[in-house]
Amino acid sequence: MYDDVCNRLGAFFEDGGERSLKNIARPVRVYRWTPDATGSGAAGQLVKATARPSRVAWMIAGAAVVALGIGSWWWSSPSGRPDAERATRASTAAAVRSASSRPGIAVLPFVNLSGDPSQEYFSDGLTEDVIAALGRYGSLTVMSRNAVFPLKGKNARPAEISQELGVRYIVEASVRRAGERIRVSVQLTDALTGKLLWSQQYDEDLKDVFAVQDSVTRQVAGALAANLTRVEQRRALSKPTESLDAYDLVLRGRERLLRSTRGANREARQLFERAAGLDSKYADAYAWSGMAYFEMANQGWTEDPNAAFERTLELGRKALMLDPDSVLGHRVIGLVHLARAEYEQASAEIDRALALNPSDSAGLQAQADALLWLGRLDQSIELNEAAFHFDPLPPVAALFDLGLAYYEQRRHDDALRLLARTSARFPENPFVHTVLAATFAQLGRLPEAARERDAVLRLNPFFDAATFGSRFQNPAHRAYLVEGVLKAGLN
Repeated sequence: MYDDVCNRLGAFFEDGGERSLKNIARPVRVYRWTPDATGSGAAGQLVKATARPSRVAWMIAGAAVVALGIGSWWWSSPSGRPDAERATRASTAAAVRSASSRPGIAVLPFVNLSGDPSQEYFSDGLTEDVIAALGRYGSLTVMSRNAVFPLKGKNARPAEISQELGVRYIVEASVRRAGERIRVSVQLTDALTGKLLWSQQYDEDLKDVFAVQDSVTRQVAGALAANLTRVEQRRALSKPTESLDAYDLVLRGRERLLRSTRGANREARQLFERAAGLDSKYADAYAWSGMAYFEMANQGWTEDPNAAFERTLELGRKALMLDPDSVLGHRVIGLVHLARAEYEQASAEIDRALALNPSDSAGLQAQADALLWLGRLDQSIELNEAAFHFDPLPPVAALFDLGLAYYEQRRHDDALRLLARTSARFPENPFVHTVLAATFAQLGRLPEAARERDAVLRLNPFFDAATFGSRFQNPAHRAYLVEGVLKAGLN
């Protein structure tokens, strides 16, 4: 009934959470209409979250993909699934429809007007922080950094951006930094109507940069008539540090991390450590330092990866001790559990990150990875497809995960379409070629399987079919992968 009336009545509904009801097999989400609150909120049908969403709800958080479109990554599911699986998908779809009512918003890269290219890190960092702050409002669907930064420097019209990213609202801004002063000009546009909803210019001392961030975040959310609780506001708008110098060092370190080289990683770690030295209570300095140590271990840039993982855990826990709501703190701890094949622990930790920011594409992709190896293929697929809405240029690991999940579900045509595009983007990745070879072999297309087999052996001459896919917890999943690999001639 809620789905039927929420967009027709000027009424305010409270979300009563999921309840177990007599003679109904699965929990049912209930809503409460409060007459005294009728008509509150510009949208008229906003739901006030009075109970923490369930774990499954967070795992499909951001799944506005149903209403907004998933672009080239979304393919219809084949028919003929077992009844239990259809029921699971039906209940998930209902939750997706509920999530799709959240407004979609893209914060475009802030334009650097300082006349100094070396200041790009500052305008880019400010953009990322506003994205992160808005992402922590459960009432909004916020596009990730990877989704919006390819638009940097382009003069696309708001309507074109809206269509490309599947969002209705666009935030555009410019930053002019001169000496100890900063000027930020921001505007919020309804791309579908072309209407300017709000604009503001801030001219402040650099020491007040966090007040500028807070005001931009609050006013953008307010212009969207977001129904925010005090807890959400306090969490999203909390000042990260009293030291502008420490914040500047973290921004510089984050820019170094994006380069993904051994030397840049070392520089990033040094910058984060200097930031923590300036402000020992700055949670982000420790969380980002943990991410740098994780990347060092994950990329093989150290002779002792276990020590680097332990350092990551130490820094992530330090960040959470200082700020229990640190999304990155929870995520880096989850990533270490993932790397160690501790999937249940990883899933639980990443759940906590997604509860804080349901628009976190990296968190969604990490959760999808954990669920893949646990054998929960349906949920893994749904999470990755949802993450791709926020991040239309996903990393190769997320694409590999989705392709492998399609393969294990015998959705071979879907696997081929996805992995062929992935191979074009990442031609030197042997694991993508391996699953392509197995997929072609299972379809009886042996010439194409042989082509992919040759690519695997060229890129990884020591490939061992016996260990490939060993991360699967379900032996049947591993066996089906090895079967396809052997059919392709890899052993």
